[in-house]
Amino acid sequence: MAAPSSASSRDRAQHEGQDPHRRGRPGQRVFAAHGQRASGPIEIAGARDEPGSWGGIRLLDASRDSVLEHVHLRDAGGDGGVYADGEASATITALSCARCAAPTLAYACSARISSSDVRAEEGTERTEVKIGCVP
Repeated sequence: MAAPSSASSRDRAQHEGQDPHRRGRPGQRVFAAHGQRASGPIEIAGARDEPGSWGGIRLLDASRDSVLEHVHLRDAGGDGGVYADGEASATITALSCARCAAPTLAYACSARISSSDVRAEEGTERTEVKIGCVP
């Protein structure tokens, strides 16, 4: 069933099962998490209060122009609290990871990451790591 011709492009996108807020070209995905300095960061933790109890946030190769601002992770594991794969691109500001079994931020050398104020807290050993780089 087609959306009415008078429907807005947003209404048509919703009707067709597309995300009307998605940025980028077809086939690309965007992850956005915007916490606030004044009201507090977005907090993401595992179901169990132990390091490595969940796999962290993974930005896949098709992720483009993702944004994480004022995000606090706890107990993440996997490749990183946030891991950017392949040619993912993201801007990351004020990201912290407490009691994490992996670096706060890890990414492939081909990923395009702009980061600032990335912190490892409460026993998280590393802040930021590039993976698979050839010197």
